[in-house]
Amino acid sequence: MNAAELKSRIETLVEANRDAIINTLCELLRFRTISGPASEEERQAFEQATRDCLAYLEKQCSEMGFVWRNHNNHVAVAELPYDGEFIGLPVHIDVVPVGEGWTYDPFGGIVADGYIWGRGTQDDKGPVVQMLWAMKLFKELGLELKRGVRLIVGTTEEYGDWTDMKLYFEKEPAPAMAIVPDADFPIVNGEKGVLNAKVVIEFAEAAASEGLRLKCARAGQRPNMVPDRAKLTFECAVGHDIEQLNNELQRFLAKNPEARAELQAQGTEATIVFRGVSVHGSRPEHGHNAATDMLHFMADSAFISDDEADIAQFLHRASADLYGECFGIRSEHPFIGKTTVSLGTLTWEAGRVEAVFNIRPTFGLPVAHALDQVRSVIEEFGDDMGFDVEVDSLAKEPFDAIYVEESSQPELIGALREAYTTITGRPFEFRAMAGTTYAKVFPNAVNFGPTDPAEEQEFAHRCDERVAVEHHLRNVKLYTYAIARLCGA
Repeated sequence: MNAAELKSRIETLVEANRDAIINTLCELLRFRTISGPASEEERQAFEQATRDCLAYLEKQCSEMGFVWRNHNNHVAVAELPYDGEFIGLPVHIDVVPVGEGWTYDPFGGIVADGYIWGRGTQDDKGPVVQMLWAMKLFKELGLELKRGVRLIVGTTEEYGDWTDMKLYFEKEPAPAMAIVPDADFPIVNGEKGVLNAKVVIEFAEAAASEGLRLKCARAGQRPNMVPDRAKLTFECAVGHDIEQLNNELQRFLAKNPEARAELQAQGTEATIVFRGVSVHGSRPEHGHNAATDMLHFMADSAFISDDEADIAQFLHRASADLYGECFGIRSEHPFIGKTTVSLGTLTWEAGRVEAVFNIRPTFGLPVAHALDQVRSVIEEFGDDMGFDVEVDSLAKEPFDAIYVEESSQPELIGALREAYTTITGRPFEFRAMAGTTYAKVFPNAVNFGPTDPAEEQEFAHRCDERVAVEHHLRNVKLYTYAIARLCGA
């Protein structure tokens, strides 16, 4: 079947199923599968939502004629069977927290103004539905099979050690190649590595001479997001101290106009709230880290002890340096780009500081080496200052950068190239990304969508995440075409 005929048949199938394709996503969005629960109650709610979401997908897959296997509600497979090798389509149903300020209910599955609104529309419930429907429409094309195809549904991609994929490989064979819909079009064939380096510094608390006492400091909800809010709380005995603290804050803001903060006093406590701009931790240069501003203020404050000021100054220097020079890991690859560093979370209380740096090593900088460098710098600081320090990786098996060259996978990349140019009419190009996806754990894996910078904005991990209805349908066409070329004889 030539390209024009295949495109025409796919477009006819998508249009005939238009309402159902939209409705499937709306229904999937209503499951509150928020990853990384912070409490036991949240954990139970997440697990129940995950079970319910997988049960919904099982029903859909059964109606579409696929074989479904659920491994302990942790990872599931929808399969178009074939006695031989198969293509993997890794996706995930967990989503990041929603935050505030949404126009529509993030779990409402609302269609309005030409968009489907909700957390996961781009990352990654939209792609779950798009790939599932692509499998169904490929089946309806009636082509003879040369490969099978499997939708591999993960549940803990956004947070954790990807134990879902570890379980998959314990229970299921690896695909011959994989298409991961968790980045951009046309094709993302390179990803930076990812390392969440936890730094712990312990010191002896001492009251500052002015009478104020630093009670605690906190910033960030999760390591892979730039904090948009940081809170610094002091205890004080008299209102005069609070006035002096506020005067110091105003002087700081005058010298640093990019910073935003306000002081809130209640009883004997004064809290300074710093506000920044949150973005994904893989692109810290596009955001504004509230924790960095807080540490900057602390480093120059007269109201904290010398030890606290030394720690704040060191952490400020490390967090303000987005490209790793402070840690001795500054590096760059001509295609993948620069190594980046983002301070994702900070907790400071009772003589103990815990900071997690979200580090994205470029291709050629092994994660293990980056961790060793961070550890060396932190330990040297601890030795010089007399502090107890500890550095470790949050993940037991952090991921190195990947780079899949076209010459190593000509059939896979050729099929994706043809799909993209045929369906969109736009030229094909390779892209690299700073984020991390399931492509790191599958053989011969690249990212293909779901967003296309040529005609849409990325809203993943942001307030008002949404996908245009037409882009949702476009993706089904793209994925159906790619599957047809890779799996159809």
